[in-house]
Amino acid sequence: MIQSKFGSLWRLATVVIGIVATLLATPAFAQGKPKIRIAHGGQVLNISYPWLEMPAALKYWDQEGYDVEVFIGQSSLQSIQLLVAGQAELAQINSGPLVQAVTKNGIPVQDVMMNTVIEWSLVVPEDSPITSVKGFKGKSIGTSSLGTGGVALLKSFMEANGINPDKDIEILPVGIGPLAYEALRTNKVQGLMYWGSAIASFENFGAKFRRFYDPNWRKLPDFSLVALKSTVDRDPKAIEAVVRGAAKGSLFALTNPDCARKVQWAYRPASKPSGADEATLIKNDRPRQRNSISYRNSCFEPNKSTRRCPLLTSSWEFRISLNVPTILITRQLRSRPSLATSRCDASRKL
Repeated sequence: MIQSKFGSLWRLATVVIGIVATLLATPAFAQGKPKIRIAHGGQVLNISYPWLEMPAALKYWDQEGYDVEVFIGQSSLQSIQLLVAGQAELAQINSGPLVQAVTKNGIPVQDVMMNTVIEWSLVVPEDSPITSVKGFKGKSIGTSSLGTGGVALLKSFMEANGINPDKDIEILPVGIGPLAYEALRTNKVQGLMYWGSAIASFENFGAKFRRFYDPNWRKLPDFSLVALKSTVDRDPKAIEAVVRGAAKGSLFALTNPDCARKVQWAYRPASKPSGADEATLIKNDRPRQRNSISYRNSCFEPNKSTRRCPLLTSSWEFRISLNVPTILITRQLRSRPSLATSRCDASRKL
């Protein structure tokens, strides 16, 4: 009874906040040069997210007539909260929290651009005594934060292999980069649950891993740009403009990887690795970039419109709401050689 009342209060609060958010967000589209804010559901922005970085660096969104700001939202769950609170018009989030927001909490969130398939893996050192998923029973697993989309994925994976994620394992937030790898190296955790480019960065430290994942993950949608339905309904042209700029950024990185890296480092110097000579830094950044590109390639063309979703119970389905403009944009851009052959000039003022 208490849970039922709490659920009702939560749904009521969500509706009220959504109404307020709609009223607060309207001026962002109505006054002067339209301002659009995108909350990135992660803790860092780098070359792994060209659809968020290249459009700003190469002025694609400016050319669309919008002032777009991408900021760190920390996690998928927090980024959804920012949408509801009217502090962002769009968010980049994982599919698990997206499905849960819609099906469990009744938040009207729509997927407007799918960017990657599920690229997460549970990894252990190559010489670890853990050789199967069942070997994680009684162990600790680290992830970037407890609000990341990988937590729902990990719990589902454990359940599918006969492990109770709430009793048989411990999930700990260990951050990103060196901090996360150090937690594994010092045995604070016995495994790490991370996305592809993050794992590639751990391998730059010399790590060699054994990986565990469901092969079906590589066929299912994950990181996507989303917006509240009220935002999409209010100004679909603005949403389409953001998606068009993001698609241009992705295509540029796919066809000009070395140039994209130079542009990225010039645009956001803090994203450039440090602690080694230039050649080594480039070598270390390439696996992360290749990883991102390989998982993004499959997202330019839609697959089946309905797939079984492994993040929730087997009775629920996840429908990919790729709208027609998004599909047309990616197809049109693929036929434009100008983006694939653009001269690289990362030294200019961006």
